[in-house]
Amino acid sequence: MKKSVALSALACAMLSFLPAQAQVLEETIPVELHEYMKDHYIVVFDNTVRPSLVDARSRQIVAAVAGERTRVYKTALRGFSAHMSAEQAERLAERFPEIA
Repeated sequence: MKKSVALSALACAMLSFLPAQAQVLEETIPVELHEYMKDHYIVVFDNTVRPSLVDARSRQIVAAVAGERTRVYKTALRGFSAHMSAEQAERLAERFPEIA
């Protein structure tokens, strides 16, 4: 089963499902925010990564694909967000088994 990396720009993905609302939503998102979200991903670890290791492990993983980590999550989920290209996200998902 292929690993998945969740795109944090979920609102953009939803635009294709809600055509009427999509136009309104698209018009209300500032261009700067749209560009910021373009290559922004949320990466979720499986339960093998303890909360105390999330910071260090996410730093290692992002460095391996030359991305830029933006946030670390340890409470509601274990993972991080990062700016990276779709190609970098694919490599990350295929290379690291601890990514859910």
